Amino acid sequence: MEEIKQMLIQDNINVINIERVPIPSGQKKVYFIDTDTENLVLKMVDVTPQILTDEPEHEINEELQLEINLKSYRIIEEIKMSKHCKNFPQIKIIDNQDYIKYIRLNNRIYLMYIEERFLGEPLEKLLLDINKEFSIKEIIDFLLQMINHIKIMSSNGYVHRDIKPNNIIVNNSIYYIIDGGICKDINSNINLTATGSEIGTQRYLAPEQEKIVKNYNWSFQTDLYPLGIIAVEMLTVKARKFCTTDEDIRDIQIVKQLWLDKEQSDISIKLFKRVIATILNRIKALRFNSIDECIQELENLRKEVI
Repeated sequence: MEEIKQMLIQDNINVINIERVPIPSGQKKVYFIDTDTENLVLKMVDVTPQILTDEPEHEINEELQLEINLKSYRIIEEIKMSKHCKNFPQIKIIDNQDYIKYIRLNNRIYLMYIEERFLGEPLEKLLLDINKEFSIKEIIDFLLQMINHIKIMSSNGYVHRDIKPNNIIVNNSIYYIIDGGICKDINSNINLTATGSEIGTQRYLAPEQEKIVKNYNWSFQTDLYPLGIIAVEMLTVKARKFCTTDEDIRDIQIVKQLWLDKEQSDISIKLFKRVIATILNRIKALRFNSIDECIQELENLRKEVI
C-alpha cells in the first residue's frame, strides 16, 4: 500500500490517508483515498495476460499490449459511460487528462484509475438494521431521486441493469447510484458485461433479464423494476432478504400483502397502486410509457403528503 501511496504522491495527488476496501472480486483492488480537498476511490483492475503469469519476466511486446487492451475494454467503456452520465462518480482529472494508467506491480499488470467518492453508506447497510423502516414520504423521495438518476442514464443511452441496495449510496437522505460495470449502451449496442457473466442480481432482476437472448430489449423500464422491490424492503422489515426468499419478493401478490400489512393509509395505497404495482409489472411495456410519466405520478403523490 505504501508503494501505491508514493506513486500517487508523485502524480501530484496529496494523499493524507489511504485505506484498502475489501471486495469479493479477486481481479480488482479498491482503495479509499482522502486528500486535503477530496474524497476519492482508486480502482486497480488486473489485466495481466496469461503468459506473464507463467513467465513474469516476459517482455510486453505489441501482441501482449493488444491483449492487455482487450482485457481493459469493458473498464474503459465504463469510464466513458460515467463521463456521459454526470450522476455517476467522475474520473479524476490531472493536468487536463483523465487519471487512468497501466502499472506493473508484483509481476501483475493493472489498469488503474481514480474516481470521485460519494460519501455515505450503502442502502444495503440500512436495510440490515431490523429497527430501521422508512416512511411513505421517505420512500416517495427515494423513488423520485432514483428515477431521476435513471432518466439521466436513459437520456444518454444507457440501462444500468444492476440497481440494488448495495449499488445505492445514501447520505443525509440524498441517494447516489454507483457501479456501472454492467451498464448497456442501448444506442451503440455496447455491452459492458463480460461474455457469459451473470447480468444483474437475481433478487432485483427485471423479468426480461432472466432470459439471456441475442436481441436484448431493455430500456429505462428495466431499471424501474428493482426500485419497486427496494421500496417494499424500505417500508417493512418483513420484506427484506433475511425474511423473504428471492422468489417470494418477486411475487406481486406477496409483495402487495407485505405492503398492506405494514401501511394502509390512503397515500400508501395510492403509492402502491399507482407506482409500485406498475413498475413491478412483469410486462415491461406496462411499467409506464415514459420516465416523465412516472416522475409526474410521484410528484403528485408527494404533494399529498407534504
